[in-house]
Amino acid sequence: MVKAHGRLKFQTASFPSNVTHVWYAAYVAARAGLSQLLLQLPEVPGPAERCSMLRPVCHLLARRMQAVQPGEIAPLSGVSQIDSADLLRADVEESSGFQDVLVSLLLGRGFAFGKLPEGTVEDWLWYRLHLVHLLGQDDDQSPDFKNH
Repeated sequence: MVKAHGRLKFQTASFPSNVTHVWYAAYVAARAGLSQLLLQLPEVPGPAERCSMLRPVCHLLARRMQAVQPGEIAPLSGVSQIDSADLLRADVEESSGFQDVLVSLLLGRGFAFGKLPEGTVEDWLWYRLHLVHLLGQDDDQSPDFKNH
């Protein structure tokens, strides 16, 4: 599904063939709640190998999906070793609009959706929903959750 969508969006039969394609696939997988695909994406040979921060970002996103969809995936090992400094490094080292939105979400900060190619209201709503859950520490009874 993600591959077919990417081929249509980028009008190429060789999707994913570059770093932007890989980050787009991660974004689409996160938007669709495809935790298992997020875990598998860094293992795909090719352009994913040039994305040094793809593995930690995808693993944290898979954990994020697990927090809002309990029971979907088993607990992830090695992910807790990733901290905000790693995410800030990802924000500086590599850059694409799709990577930027994912890293911004994981850092718990806002993102200007005008920077995202063809960003939609649905994209913004998805982002805000996950940001509210993140700020509320995934507890719908948290005062932070009730204030947003």
